[in-house]
Amino acid sequence: MKVFEMLRVPDTEEGKKDASWIQNAHVALWLLKDTSWCSHWHWVGMAVTIPTLVLACKIAWDSRKIVADLIHNIAVCFWICANIVWMTGEFFGNDGTRPHAKVFFAIGGVVLLGYYAYCLIKRFTDARRVRQPAPPAS
Repeated sequence: MKVFEMLRVPDTEEGKKDASWIQNAHVALWLLKDTSWCSHWHWVGMAVTIPTLVLACKIAWDSRKIVADLIHNIAVCFWICANIVWMTGEFFGNDGTRPHAKVFFAIGGVVLLGYYAYCLIKRFTDARRVRQPAPPAS
């Protein structure tokens, strides 16, 4: 429970929530994870996987009031999961986890495709509704 207390988004001087520090920490951890991956620093890379994923999930949760942000952040979470599975396979499994990583990449893609399909359908139906003449008044 104390971990989530530490991840509480601080207030700015105006009393608004300032999430930039958590987003910046997430980017720094993600870069460290990927740098460790390509440098073959097995234990550093593995050590930062959980904090990277936790911060990505926290960012997704905090963005839940704006659907577009939430959907994209969920896709990022699946992307990071795919990276973790792939990296783990390269480090410890003779690169045998790529098919499993592809599943996470695909889920993230499906989440985004579903969202954009919904947006296109909504735009199309809203445009048709606007173009239809109003029924005559009785």
